[in-house]
Amino acid sequence: VQHKVEEIIKRYVPEYSHGTRREDQDNVIIGSKLFSNIHHIRKAQVIKMTLDAYVDAWRSVKNKYWDLSTKEGQDLFNKIVNDIKNELVQNNQIEMTYITKIWCANKV
Repeated sequence: VQHKVEEIIKRYVPEYSHGTRREDQDNVIIGSKLFSNIHHIRKAQVIKMTLDAYVDAWRSVKNKYWDLSTKEGQDLFNKIVNDIKNELVQNNQIEMTYITKIWCANKV
């Protein structure tokens, strides 16, 4: 679902990026020369939520692609939400898989 949501966003914001939060952090941790012996913990969790709850979560985060304090930002956001609703939502529910990733390392 997340990949489909990103495809929808990129229709309107071709340069959209989710940022570094999903990138592997091994090289950053090792490159700092402060840590060694990296371990990964990864856990998937499937969440079902209403479209309204999903949209509210998006509204709570300020990003550089649309500014909800402006009419233009609100219009863009509403177009994206409408496409998500039309393409991904069934019975006012959306099912998302969230993955929590943790990197643990020993301090050098």
